[in-house]
Amino acid sequence: MAIRVGINGFGRIGRLVFRAICDQGLLGKAIEVVAVNDIVSADNLAYLVKYDSIQGKFPGTVSCEKSSPDVAEPDVLVVAGVEHPALFDVNWAVFEEDAPLSPEEREQILEMQQSYDKVFCRRCDYCQPCSEDIPIQTVLGMRSMVKRMGVELLQQGSFWPGINRARNCTECGECMTRCPYDLPIPDLIKENLTWLDEMVAQSREAAGS
Repeated sequence: MAIRVGINGFGRIGRLVFRAICDQGLLGKAIEVVAVNDIVSADNLAYLVKYDSIQGKFPGTVSCEKSSPDVAEPDVLVVAGVEHPALFDVNWAVFEEDAPLSPEEREQILEMQQSYDKVFCRRCDYCQPCSEDIPIQTVLGMRSMVKRMGVELLQQGSFWPGINRARNCTECGECMTRCPYDLPIPDLIKENLTWLDEMVAQSREAAGS
């Protein structure tokens, strides 16, 4: 029986995972991809899978619609991404086809809906490249990095020079024109750098005490 999986985020990495499943002949046999979750429209995702600038043209058939039961090869159901909390009901309806959600699962969905009320970076990387060579995705994701590795290890790692380049942000706004989520990226960069400076100061105080 094939393992049923969903790919949460269909940017470069998500598409490479899907491509690897197909290239190894696992699709529909060992692995069944039942859903893809991304903010980008289905027809755009289908195009990106079919014509990859690095991996080359996809040899199989790509469709942005759910196929009929008589289609020979298993396909991928592309689910609209979560741009606002109300879309969770649409996304989870796909999984309700097999079994109803338990009260615990519904509570988890409610918690996720509430978390999406906040403005945050999904790390899709569509905002790149930056004219100041700022790794925007890294800078906006630094909070989770600090939680995982701590400030000290972050300062010693390869991410630190790029994070420091973010201090040179000219607020040109080019990144915002490419962001599919309309995030105020320069403001978020400032907020994260201010937060990081506070964490560094606290770390130094703790080390000196």
